[in-house]
Amino acid sequence: MKTRLAYTLRLLGFAPLICAALSSARAEKLFDFGFNESGPFAISAVDAKSQIALILKNAKGNSADLHGPAGSGVSGKANDRAFDASSATGMGKGMGDASDPGRGINYGPVASADEDTGLASGLESYTIQGWLKADREVLGQVARLVCFSIDGGKSAIIDLGANSTGGTLYYGNGANGEAAKVNIRATPNAFWMIDTWVFFAVTYANDTFTFYVGSTAETVARAGVSASPGKTADIRATLQIGNVANRQRPFKGWMDNVRIYGSKSGESGALSLQDLEALRLRDVRGE
Repeated sequence: MKTRLAYTLRLLGFAPLICAALSSARAEKLFDFGFNESGPFAISAVDAKSQIALILKNAKGNSADLHGPAGSGVSGKANDRAFDASSATGMGKGMGDASDPGRGINYGPVASADEDTGLASGLESYTIQGWLKADREVLGQVARLVCFSIDGGKSAIIDLGANSTGGTLYYGNGANGEAAKVNIRATPNAFWMIDTWVFFAVTYANDTFTFYVGSTAETVARAGVSASPGKTADIRATLQIGNVANRQRPFKGWMDNVRIYGSKSGESGALSLQDLEALRLRDVRGE
């Protein structure tokens, strides 16, 4: 699969998946997925010469063009598109039972790297930011938004999703790769909006997680703080957006402009409130 993927990307003019150097002096943008392409890939530029590709997969695990139509992105402009995960069978884990596989378990699309990136390992500070628009179902049931998984998805060094209350997002990480969940209580009902673009971000620095929320109409505001160690393990991991590797924790709806920043030294990987508001405005304006 790796050889075939690299060959396909070369045909499309993209370099194979690579790692980018991190600066200790400032936050490095590790990923920036705007989902404005067409075809079964989502592309993020690492620098002027190299790019990273995620494979877009449907609920059955087959590659598919899951970019929304023109104007489906946050800004609504014709050249702005979004990741369409609305075909998921439900939001999050559903009511299935592991002893009865397939019964009541939700499946949905995922944007996934089939190769380890290494970009999220050993980070002392970082920011995960993106936009979501829930489709007919309230965000919850441990639907995954962004995940860096290891061991085929059995554990993770970063795991950002929403629990069944819909009002709390959890952020998990562990030095040994086990996802030790850190509950971050968001503003009550902050994510209960349906068919509305919601800006979300989580930053980590100095043993403190800070959660942020906004929308196309509302400026970014702090929505929760939790004190807990969270430096990521020095383990290579694969990135998934909108689901986990086995496609059984889907976010049902649309996602756009998912960005990840990080630093291996110091707190510069945690963007400020002002930085996040600047990103929100840029996305709303389609700049």
